Amino acid sequence: MKMLYYGGTIHTMEESEQAQALLVENGVIAAVGEYERLHARAKDAAQINLDGRVLLPAFIDAHSHFSGAAYAMLQAPLGEAVNFAEIGQALTRFIADNHVPDGQWVVGKGYDQNALIEQRHPTRAVLDRVSVRHPIMIVHQSGHMGVFNTLALELLGVTPDTPAPEGGAIGKENGQLTGYMEENAFLQYQQKVPAPDIADLMDACRRAQQLYASYGIATVQEGMMPESLIGLYQALLAHQMLELDVVAYLGVDVMDEICDAFPEAVRRYDRHFKLGGCKMFLDGSPQGRTAWLRAPYSDAPDGYREFPKVKDTTSIPRGLLLNRYSRRAG
Repeated sequence: MKMLYYGGTIHTMEESEQAQALLVENGVIAAVGEYERLHARAKDAAQINLDGRVLLPAFIDAHSHFSGAAYAMLQAPLGEAVNFAEIGQALTRFIADNHVPDGQWVVGKGYDQNALIEQRHPTRAVLDRVSVRHPIMIVHQSGHMGVFNTLALELLGVTPDTPAPEGGAIGKENGQLTGYMEENAFLQYQQKVPAPDIADLMDACRRAQQLYASYGIATVQEGMMPESLIGLYQALLAHQMLELDVVAYLGVDVMDEICDAFPEAVRRYDRHFKLGGCKMFLDGSPQGRTAWLRAPYSDAPDGYREFPKVKDTTSIPRGLLLNRYSRRAG
């Protein structure tokens, strides 16, 4: 199939900044240039008049989480909530609208304590008022922290005596769990929450790609790929469901496992999927007050300035990651 675009401003982003026409053959840009020349080359091409609009190369996603965008389509949206009551209402509505049975996990996404009237994170008591029959987890807008209700904490085996992992925190007040966790603690227990049904999740991935494409984004990032996503991506590749290019960045601690699972995708595309590198981060989110600062936060009277997610002495020898990838890539 051939398509010839014309009649608008076509930015090539090359030395010849603009072109009169653009020819696409079988989904691939075949040529750009003068309209008459391209029309003569492909007289059977479908003519698409831009009517004065601008045509640009597709955008490259600088930092997002493709699987997170897909998961969000199966979660209660909390980004518009302005107080604890609205968070509860959004979760209650989600449970009712989706006929979520007792015992099935409910996840909410996108609250921001800075935008709440209470100016603090919700607690497990807030979520318990939504349901004591559903385990509930809500995720902060930054993804670096969140809150669990009482049933969720019980199912995850978290008690007041549970130690927080290095680089993380488990919230407590008067010796009792608040339900709040941040950084390594939250990430650790978040990964233990059961994944949605694979068919529902793959359909959500299809819809997430449509959402990215609707904004002109053709290369998408999986900003932090844990080992738990191996099965999902294996299914997506097996069913050839990726239509956009997805570049994944791996946690250093699971680099070998993921590279072994996708040997054909190491630093090159395999069915639109590529392992592009590794990701590690020293601290968290300034929005959530988990960024590690040199000086205390301005609104922290106790001198609080957070803590690192890894020790100061943690280091990776220069070139180690590149060399390991280069050996795999041949």
